[in-house]
Amino acid sequence: MPTRVPAPMAKWEHLHFSSQSVPGAGGPAGDARTPDGQSALRLHAGIATIAFVLSTLVTVIFFLEGETVLGIIFGVITLGCIGAFGWATASLRRARLSR
Repeated sequence: MPTRVPAPMAKWEHLHFSSQSVPGAGGPAGDARTPDGQSALRLHAGIATIAFVLSTLVTVIFFLEGETVLGIIFGVITLGCIGAFGWATASLRRARLSR
């Protein structure tokens, strides 16, 4: 016996959850291939860019002030921003190719 989908959810029945879900884009439209998912990925990339610029600035300031430990900590944060930007752009590219 097939399962019935409640009426409010019937319009989302064609969307399936996949490994391409995007953090920050919830619900059935949270897949990277949907417009909402791609918008969330662009937002992630933009935030990572701004965070990279700011953390690079803070890293330079700490090293100029002689605070080596804090400079290294913010340098690691800067590398994390690069990783987040790379993940967002790669996911966006992969989602566009799978459409």
